[in-house]
Parts: sequence; structure tokens; C-alpha cells
Amino acid sequence: IEMVRKTSGLASASAIMVAETSLFRVPQLLEKLTPFCMLIGAMICYLDLSRRLELVVARAAGISAWQIVAPALGSALLIGVIA
Repeated sequence: IEMVRKTSGLASASAIMVAETSLFRVPQLLEKLTPFCMLIGAMICYLDLSRRLELVVARAAGISAWQIVAPALGSALLIGVIA
């Protein structure tokens, strides 16, 4: 929508040019959104584990809280380094 507004005053702007310019912004948006998607995914995962009492069972089996959180921390670190 922003691109359409900006290019509406240009006589030489075609719909294809506006679409191409908008598609060039997709990697930038993905770079900004990826950490939030990662955070929300981890929160949903641990909330689901908590609702099913699987975290309690894991703790009773001797797994530490750090071992439960380690996969999310590792993947967040990896995505943070890449992004």
C-alpha cells in the first residue's frame, strides 16, 4: 500500500514495477520478523508442554530446566547469528 501511494504520482510507474519493488522488500521484512516468530513459536511450544503437564513429568524424570530450554536457546542463537 505504501508503494502504491508513493508511486501514484509517477506517470511511468506500472503495476509490475510497483510489485517488483515491493518484492525487493521481502528479505528485509523477513529479517525483522524472524526473531519474533521464533519467540512466539517457543512460547507456544512451552505453553503446550505446560498445559499437558509434560514439563512436570520431565522435571520428575530428572531433566533440568536448562535442558528443557536448551533447544530453543540454541536455535535462537543460530538464527540470531544468521540474521
